[in-house]
Amino acid sequence: MRLVNLIPNFLKPILRHVRYLFRRAIWRPKSRDELYRYWRNPEDESNLPEAYLNEEGNKRSQFLVNMIKEYADLDAAILEIGCNAGRNLNFLCNRSVG
Repeated sequence: MRLVNLIPNFLKPILRHVRYLFRRAIWRPKSRDELYRYWRNPEDESNLPEAYLNEEGNKRSQFLVNMIKEYADLDAAILEIGCNAGRNLNFLCNRSVG
């Protein structure tokens, strides 16, 4: 049995907040230069841009386009926050949703 299952439900939000505060106290956000250097040469292969440009990634991006077609107005502005390698942003830019 996992320890989290032993914690009463009313305590879980409080403990989540304490965990957040603890992690924030020991974790230092990376500088812009550190982030730039990392993304220019990721240490872990799963974050290389090539790992996102594959058939599985394209299926996920096409799913996003289909959701936009179904639920967004055709004249709606879309904000893509541009995290990671930018596959979704590239996919949206290269496909006509309307």
